[in-house]
Amino acid sequence: CFGELGLTGRVRPVSHTGPRLAEATKLGVSGIVCPPGTTGPAEGLSLSCAGTLEDGIELAFDRISTEGRA
Repeated sequence: CFGELGLTGRVRPVSHTGPRLAEATKLGVSGIVCPPGTTGPAEGLSLSCAGTLEDGIELAFDRISTEGRA
């Protein structure tokens, strides 16, 4: 996950998404929960966008339970 979290729980975009996504790929990460509108070189990555912290948690835990069953 990456992004800036506001006091209201809103997830906001951050700068330098391209290098962040490239580094995640190098480290073997398969999926990212990110702010809406995130773009960049996402080869081999599954991007799931979350507008709020609550959405991000749901996406992350759904991904973990899905990967655990595979």
